[in-house]
Amino acid sequence: MRRPDESEIARWLSRCRAGDERAWHALVDRFKSLVYSVARRTGLSADDAEDVFMTTFASFYKHLDRIEEAHAVAKWLAVTATRESYRLSRSATKHGHSSYDDMSLDELLADEDAAADRASLEAAEADHVRQNVLAMDAKCRDLLQALYLAEETDYGQVSATLGMPVGSIGPTRARCLEKLRAALQKDGFFDAPEYQATRTGTPDRGTA
Repeated sequence: MRRPDESEIARWLSRCRAGDERAWHALVDRFKSLVYSVARRTGLSADDAEDVFMTTFASFYKHLDRIEEAHAVAKWLAVTATRESYRLSRSATKHGHSSYDDMSLDELLADEDAAADRASLEAAEADHVRQNVLAMDAKCRDLLQALYLAEETDYGQVSATLGMPVGSIGPTRARCLEKLRAALQKDGFFDAPEYQATRTGTPDRGTA
């Protein structure tokens, strides 16, 4: 699977504004994993994550005219999904005690803004890695997905699924990770402000 670049995402945005349904589906398909990952990382159930997905993309569609730059899409979706996830989390605990009960409204909003910034950076970083994995050759792509994108990892199951001897999984994994590192390096991933921000814990506010 080829990883869409910003120029392709920009074309999809432009075509969506013109009412192109196929372009909309392409955008949703490109960023659905990012939105779901934000919701699940917040600790929501699969059903609540589905609600976050629907609400986030409904809001995204409504605000298409305000999102002019392709590079802003991932952060906009991640922030929106995070805030919706926190809203659902509060709703789920409203009949019991939660950490939110001891916070003022200003403190709550500041906490959610900070959390949304952190989650958006982490989600965008994870999505960048995921898209590079999907762009790898089939052997590496399938192995890394089986090892890192599944909820549970079992070498025996990976071996049976991929038809790969258990003893070769480790060495092959190392070679594939080196290929991934080189691809990310070429892509400027490790030099990006977003990556540096997640290493220092300071969100970069230079993006939309």
